[in-house]
Amino acid sequence: MGWIKQGSRLVMYKQKADSAYWSDHWQNISIDELAAWTMKEDILSSTFPISKAFRKYLPIGGNIIEAGCGLGQWVTVLRARGYDIEGVDFSRETIEKIEERDPMLPVRVGDVLDLSYPDDCFSGYISLGVVEHFEEGPEKALEEAYRVLEDKGILLISVPYFNPVRKLKSGIGYYRGMKEGMFYQYAFTKQEFIRMLEHLDFTVVSTVPYDTVKGLKDEIAIFRWFYRSFGEKMAKNTIEKSVNDEKDTGKRNSMPKELFGSVIQSRLMRHSTAHMVLFVARANKK
Repeated sequence: MGWIKQGSRLVMYKQKADSAYWSDHWQNISIDELAAWTMKEDILSSTFPISKAFRKYLPIGGNIIEAGCGLGQWVTVLRARGYDIEGVDFSRETIEKIEERDPMLPVRVGDVLDLSYPDDCFSGYISLGVVEHFEEGPEKALEEAYRVLEDKGILLISVPYFNPVRKLKSGIGYYRGMKEGMFYQYAFTKQEFIRMLEHLDFTVVSTVPYDTVKGLKDEIAIFRWFYRSFGEKMAKNTIEKSVNDEKDTGKRNSMPKELFGSVIQSRLMRHSTAHMVLFVARANKK
């Protein structure tokens, strides 16, 4: 399994990302662990840059939807931070799993291509790692996001990033494999995705590359070795502390972890090697 270069995008074939796929994907993942890791905002976490963007751009006093909420970890975390947010996901089994854990969390079964909400009803719209899974392209999902957002409403949407390292590898002949399996997802350049957003009357405010660790592991063999040897242990220890809800002792993180985290989250590393990129945009309706 890997990327294949097709036109201006990278494409991955493995398995269709339908409702059954996501039900299986989330089945054995702990909601508590995922929510605790998301809340922790640890420097090694892929959610670290996203959380900063949410704090900066999400309207604290408005209605927010997460379209494709998965296990609802962001709905849980953002509600705990005072945001009025609800979630939808097309996997009924996943929504039922959330409801078993927290019947009061506002999540429902829904289709990001045909949301059961009136026009102009949300001031914020979140969708993380969802629209890249439509083989016909993300345009219909983006049109639906635009429809339900009010004028000047904020869109925060992320997709896999056809980043500079991937462009370099593409230019020297990588990603020439044969199609195997069913369509799974696209990776986009910033320029292509920005053009799609602007065509729908969104104004892009910011781009936030994130998940540098996965980007490096996927694309650079020596980093995979390094991370298996050192990084996985640091990340595992942090997750365990998050889940156990250990109190802050006032001690700083270890020097290796701080150094590693600072490098991973640096602007240069994120913009050149991140696996995902978050687009922040405003809907223009007047």
